[in-house]
Amino acid sequence: MSDHTTSTDANARTDVDANTIIETFPRVSLTPDSEYIETIELPAESADTIPTAEVLRPELANPYPHDLFSHQADALNALETGDNVAVTTSTSSGKTHIYGLQIARNLLDAGVLNPDGTRAAEYSDASTALCVYPMKALTKDQQEALDNLYDELGLDIRVEIYDGDVTDGRRTIREKADVILTNFAGLNVYLEHHDKWSRFFSALDLVAIDESHTYTGIGGMHVAWILRRMQRVIDYWGGDLQYILTSATIGNPKEHSEELINAPVTVIDEDGSPHGPRDVILWNPPPRDKTQDSTPEVESFDIDPDDGIDSEEGDEEFIAERVPASIEAPKVFNHLTSRGIRTLLFCESRKLTELSIQRADDHRRNNPREYNRSTSVGREAYNAGLGRRTRHSREHQFKTGVLTGLATTSALELGIDIGSLDATVLMGYPGQRQSFWQRIGRAGREASRSLAVLVGDHRTLDQYILTHPEYLLENDVEDAVVDTSNNSVFATHVLAAADEIALNESDIDTFAEEDRLRAAVKMWREAGFVDGYLDAAVHYVGPSRPQTRVNLYGTTGPDYRLQLADDVDRGKWGLPDDLDLEPVEQNRAYRDYHEGAVRLQNGQQYEVVNIDEDRPHPIIELKPVDCEYYTRTRKKVNVLDADSEESRKVNGFTLHFGRGTVLVHHHSYDQLYRACPRIRLSSSGTGKTVRSASLRSTKINDRT
Repeated sequence: MSDHTTSTDANARTDVDANTIIETFPRVSLTPDSEYIETIELPAESADTIPTAEVLRPELANPYPHDLFSHQADALNALETGDNVAVTTSTSSGKTHIYGLQIARNLLDAGVLNPDGTRAAEYSDASTALCVYPMKALTKDQQEALDNLYDELGLDIRVEIYDGDVTDGRRTIREKADVILTNFAGLNVYLEHHDKWSRFFSALDLVAIDESHTYTGIGGMHVAWILRRMQRVIDYWGGDLQYILTSATIGNPKEHSEELINAPVTVIDEDGSPHGPRDVILWNPPPRDKTQDSTPEVESFDIDPDDGIDSEEGDEEFIAERVPASIEAPKVFNHLTSRGIRTLLFCESRKLTELSIQRADDHRRNNPREYNRSTSVGREAYNAGLGRRTRHSREHQFKTGVLTGLATTSALELGIDIGSLDATVLMGYPGQRQSFWQRIGRAGREASRSLAVLVGDHRTLDQYILTHPEYLLENDVEDAVVDTSNNSVFATHVLAAADEIALNESDIDTFAEEDRLRAAVKMWREAGFVDGYLDAAVHYVGPSRPQTRVNLYGTTGPDYRLQLADDVDRGKWGLPDDLDLEPVEQNRAYRDYHEGAVRLQNGQQYEVVNIDEDRPHPIIELKPVDCEYYTRTRKKVNVLDADSEESRKVNGFTLHFGRGTVLVHHHSYDQLYRACPRIRLSSSGTGKTVRSASLRSTKINDRT
C-alpha cells in the first residue's frame, strides 16, 4: 500500500512548466526537442463579466461577492423569461451558482423568504427545487456548495440530500426541504410513492440536471423516460416545471437536452469564465527494444487487455513496438507527484488504478538519484469499486494535501470537489475530444499555469492524435446520443408509469406517440401486467414495484458482495473487519472474480477462494495473498441470430446496423507475472497460461 503519511500544503504552488518537467525526467534521450514529445501552449483567457446588479434583484446582487460571468448572466436572463436552459461551459465555470441563484429568486418571488433572507413560512408549499446528479459524491459536494452560497447571501434555504444513503429523517426532508438533491436511480424509485411527495411535487418549479452530458447510451435512454414519468407526476400534482441542464461541451447540446427533457431548450455556450495558461504535452512512449528492455525499470512489461492493449488470442507472440501507456504513464505520474505537483492520473480500468500506484512506486525506487528517498509521496488509487468511506477519505486527503496524487478512473472526470490541482496525466486518449477536455480541465487554479500530459498508447487512434495534434484543437466536439426509440427500454417505463398514475389518452403525444403507446399497452395487457384501455384508464396489475425492472447501468442479475473468508487472520495482514469495497455487478463478477482469480484491491492482493450464489445476495469470499502475478480471464464472443435492419457502403465495405444475441463465454484465465518481460498469448493454453479454469457464461442481449 502506498505511503501517504507526509502532509503537503494543498495551496502551495509548484512549477508545472512543460520544458522543466521534460528536462528533469530520468531518461537521457528525452528532451523538449525529442521526436517523441510535442508541447502545445494554450493561452490564458480573461474573464468576461456583467455587473450583478444588471441581472439580479438587490436582495441577491448586493451580498453577491463578485460580478457574474457573462454565461451566468445570459443563463439567468433566459431563466427569468421562462426558458428551459442548457449551459455548456468549461469545468469550474460557476454553473452551480446559476441554478443556485435561480432557486433563490424563485423562493423570494414565491414569498417563501422575506426580502432580508429570513423565512416567511415554516413550510415551503409555493416553490421547491430538485437537483439531480450522476454520482453520490458529487451530490455531497454540491450540497456544500449551495449551502456556502446561501450562507454568503444570508438566505435561510434548506438544502437536503435524499438518496439511498439517507436512512433517517426521510419524511422530514420530504415535508420541509426547499431543495432536494438526488440521483436518477433514486428518482426512478421515488416516483412510485409520489403521494408522499405531494407537498414537494406540487410546488416544484425548477429541476437542475447537472453533468447532463453523461446521460448517453443505455443510461441516457432510461433518464429520458424517467423525466417523462416525472413530468406526468408533476402535472398530476399541479407543479409548473422549468429545467436547467449543466454540461461539459458537447457537439449537440440543444438536440441532446431536448431529447432528455422532451421540451424546447435555450443553449448558453459562450464561456465567460477565466482560466490560466495550460501546457499540453503529447507524450509518445519510446520504442521498445525487441530483444531486451531499453530501460532497466521496465521490468513489468505485462501485456493485458485491461492495460489498454487489444487481446491477441492467436498463436503468434505479441510484441509491442512501444512501451505501453500503462507502463509509461505511471512514470510520468511519479515524476510529477515526486516534485510536489498535485496530479490526477486517468486510467481506463479499476485494475489499472491499483497497478499504476505500484508502478509509480517502482519507478521512484528504481531512480534514487532523481527522487529523494527520504521523503514519502502520498499517492492512492480511486475508483468506484472502493467503498464509500475509502473514497471520501481519499477525496479529503487529496483536498487537504495529505495526498499529492490520485490514480483514478473516469470517476473523477466530473466536478467532484477534490480541491485545486496542478496537472493531469491521461493514460491513452480517452476516445472523445469532449472527454479529453473535461479531464484536462480538472487542473488549473484561476489564473495559474496548469499542465496536461497525454501519454499515447499503441492504438492507431492514439498514434494519429500524437502525430496530428491539430485534431484536438478543432472546434467540433462529439455528439451525445439519447435513443428514445429503443422499444425494450420504453416498454419497461410504460409499466412503471402505469403503476404511478393510470395511463389514458392524455398521455398520447405528451408521454409517447399514439401508435407506440397503444402497442405497448396491448403487449402488457396480453401478458397480464396491465388492465384496461387508453380511452378509459390503464392500470398496472403485475408484481409490485415495476420500477425495479429499470436498470440505468444496463447490467442484469444481482450484485455480488465482497468479503473476507472466515479463516483469514486479519491481524496478520493488518486488515480491518470491513474491507469497504463496493458490491460487484454480475457481469464483472463472472469476468473477474472466478475462483482462483487474484485481484488487487486497495493496494492488497486477494485471491477468490469461494463464490456462494445460493442466496438472495451472492457473496465472493477473498483471502489476502502476496504473489508475483495477477490474473486475466480469456473470453470467446459469438454473435447469434443477427438481423440487419440498415446498411450502407463505406469505402468499399458494407456496414450493417441491427440486432442479435451476443454470447460471451469466459472460458479460462492467465496468470500474468509482474517480472515477466513478455507474455505469449495463445488460445491453446501454452506460454504463460499456466492453468485453465472452467468459468461461467453470461448471455448479453444488446444491439450490434
